[in-house]
Amino acid sequence: MLTQHPNKLTTPSAYDFNISYDQAHSNTWDTPEVICMYRKIRLCICCLVLIMVATKKGPLEKKRKQKLPKEGTMAQTPRFSAEHRLQSRFYEPLVLLHILDRNGQQHISRCPSEDLVVPQVQLRELRRTFLGQLAYVCDYIKGGDTVTAMALEAQPYGVTFWLASNISPSAGVISFLRGILNTLQSLAISRPEQRIIVEDDIARTCIDFNLKRVKAYRDLMQKPLQKCLESLTSSEEPKDRGLAEWLKEFQGFKDNLPSLCRFSYQQRSCQYMWELQRHIGDEPAELDETESRRQAFLLTRHYIGRLGSHLKAAKILTTAGWRMPGLFENFTIQTRPSPKPPTLPPLTDQQTTLNGIINRMLPSGSKKTLPYQEALATMDAKFNILNRLKAQFQDKDFLPRVHAELNLLEYFYRERLPFVDDDWFIACSKPACYCCYHYIIFHPGGFVHPPSHGIRYLNWRAPDLVEERDLVEETDTREKNHQGDILDKMIAKIRLDALRQIEQRRGPSAWHPDSTTGITDLKQNILVGSTSDSRLPSDNDALSDDAESLNGDASTDDELSLGDDRVSNSDEMSSGLEHTSDNLGNSPHISGELNSGFCSVIHGDESSDSDGGAIL
Repeated sequence: MLTQHPNKLTTPSAYDFNISYDQAHSNTWDTPEVICMYRKIRLCICCLVLIMVATKKGPLEKKRKQKLPKEGTMAQTPRFSAEHRLQSRFYEPLVLLHILDRNGQQHISRCPSEDLVVPQVQLRELRRTFLGQLAYVCDYIKGGDTVTAMALEAQPYGVTFWLASNISPSAGVISFLRGILNTLQSLAISRPEQRIIVEDDIARTCIDFNLKRVKAYRDLMQKPLQKCLESLTSSEEPKDRGLAEWLKEFQGFKDNLPSLCRFSYQQRSCQYMWELQRHIGDEPAELDETESRRQAFLLTRHYIGRLGSHLKAAKILTTAGWRMPGLFENFTIQTRPSPKPPTLPPLTDQQTTLNGIINRMLPSGSKKTLPYQEALATMDAKFNILNRLKAQFQDKDFLPRVHAELNLLEYFYRERLPFVDDDWFIACSKPACYCCYHYIIFHPGGFVHPPSHGIRYLNWRAPDLVEERDLVEETDTREKNHQGDILDKMIAKIRLDALRQIEQRRGPSAWHPDSTTGITDLKQNILVGSTSDSRLPSDNDALSDDAESLNGDASTDDELSLGDDRVSNSDEMSSGLEHTSDNLGNSPHISGELNSGFCSVIHGDESSDSDGGAIL
């Protein structure tokens, strides 16, 4: 190393500079403070990794979850989720009952008013019928999407018409409803001779708004009508030739739908309608080939009634307009949004077997479990019930949704809205399905029992009780408790009906549409206008020909698919079920325990909901 003169300043070389920088750098990063900071950073990173693993938020987990829907609706975990357990308890027996007997019982009429004197009963029944027909004319497309429910809220300034449908009501429906109500409001100051003109205007407006529905009725009538003509043409009876000529008149209107509707309504009480009924008979029509002729006459008569339904509705609306003007003074219209349906069907898992379903439907350790399992296994061997049940759960169209009447019902109950005349009545454009009917009759609110067609539809779920808003915790708990009680009773009823179907070795019930024909049965007593007799009803009385509607069977839409969701035709199914007699017929304890099992589920005994170690 060179010795420099102390007074002479020299520039350091590059070598000397690098040595000094390395020493300084090394000393800076090796200090205790820096080492401590490194350790803290490393600890934080480890904690973040552990949190991501614990909450399964990693990218691999997200990709795996996205692939689950493609693998079907099989649950990936045991039934530890409360929602999954409830879905299984509800939909497993419902789907089984649907496969065994989709149609259920015949139509149930609306529960009439019994606590009032006759004039008040007449007005209350007229108001209920009016509301049902008003909902019907708002249900403008055949099918399920536009099924409409309505309720009347009493306000100090007037009446609020509440409207809901299976899909949220459109602006067109609201505009149509407002126009009808404005027209009815004008009847309060009109002369009696003007009512006929108003009735015709309302009928024409309703037909124009429901053109898609009317076209569907006309098209659906063509095939059974042609079968009737073929059958009548080959007959030698003079009455049949006259009936054939009369039926041909329905083919002559082509696209003149208003005239077809008016003609259908005018013919509802003529002698040829009685001739149609003569060919149908008094017994329910079956679905096998030997009954196809009779079925054609039944459907033809049914669609004639449906084509005239909008003129019948116009008559009832007009009558309500001048008899109950207070409903239309300062009225307002409110709508309820429709909850969105799920994107996947209810889940199944490895426990979704016939034996597992029967085991969960009965109390734990019940002696009748094995006989029912053996009977169902015998039926499965002949009718492929298990595969059909699994196929139903995998059906992409199996997307349960909240039905319109229950959407309104729970809203009125939750908000404590006052009904007009304290009449807790929810009207709907079609009779209630099996699930809606039992939800309403088991509801603690004491709502009027609706008419029902009794068909076991599967695309049904309970209403949403809590909306996207803050609720008091006690209220939330109370609402959940009352719905839990309702569903427990419904599950018990569904299980009971399914077990009885197996026990009694019954085939599917006779087919029937999910609406009434809308043609008066003269055997009924006329509630308003005149008493029943052997004569045809008079057109002079606005309601005398509508006794069927006043008794609660305001007709609506039809689901007339005869189809793929039946187990078999009735004769074949009944024949196959006879083979189960050895399993069930000699088991005296079965019938006696059915009702006790029903009561045990209602009172909270869920000991039967265990299978394979999973509490269901």
